[in-house]
Amino acid sequence: MKNSDPIDIALRNISETRQMVERLITSSETFDYIQAKAALIELQKKVKNLAQLQTELTARRAKAPNIHVVEFRAAEAAGQ
Repeated sequence: MKNSDPIDIALRNISETRQMVERLITSSETFDYIQAKAALIELQKKVKNLAQLQTELTARRAKAPNIHVVEFRAAEAAGQ
């Protein structure tokens, strides 16, 4: 994976999917059935890839709990 930040991954995939849908619509409007079929196949592959990505990101989130520790002792020592 190029960038492991979930928000970046999601935005990149949304953009790619939007472009695929635009190609599908454009090719359908121009009656370019070969291009429309290719775009539809590409979208089907994208759906599979997104399902795999969802599984991977869900597993990653489950492994890394969202725990943040704040050290107060240093602040108390500075205040004394």
